[in-house]
Amino acid sequence: MKDSYDFCPYCGNALNDNFENDWGILGRDDNPNFVRNSNPFGNDMISKMLGGAVRMLQKEMQKGMGNENFQPNSNFKLMINGKEVNLNNSQNKKQFVKRNNIKIPSSFSAENLKKFSSLPRVEPVANMKRFADKVIYEIELEGVKSMEGVIIIRLESSIEIKAVAKDKSYSKIIPVNFPIIGCDLSDGKLILEFAIKS
Repeated sequence: MKDSYDFCPYCGNALNDNFENDWGILGRDDNPNFVRNSNPFGNDMISKMLGGAVRMLQKEMQKGMGNENFQPNSNFKLMINGKEVNLNNSQNKKQFVKRNNIKIPSSFSAENLKKFSSLPRVEPVANMKRFADKVIYEIELEGVKSMEGVIIIRLESSIEIKAVAKDKSYSKIIPVNFPIIGCDLSDGKLILEFAIKS
């Protein structure tokens, strides 16, 4: 060994008496000699296993670096409120959720999403009418021409309505947790019918 060495290259012991030994996170039990002397399988077996694992990792990393378009082979789904979100179509097409045989718009097209974020936001006026077996909400959405500009999102204990008109966007939360049994847009009014649970 060279005189300039502070540690033995074979066992890791400190060679310089003036050097205060750093025992690591675990204290004295983290000493490299402790690990070597307590290994029941022998150093050769562990070294071979670790060496093999490192070589496999290097090969995989080289494959990934060699291919710029490398994507790991993985399969995942995005679930929101227990419903799967189709990632392939969500940017291009309007999504609908079918509840009680009624198509309810659940997402904006990419164009309407961009408009919704950039336009000034207004809370629309909502009127409620209660009947024996249902509740009807009329929401004023002036300038909204079709259901393409409306989304209805069921939250934990309420319903959120968002809409896009030419010069403004609308956002309204309705504090009801009833099932939707009707949904229609006409003359700038969104009419939502809810069945009252008995």
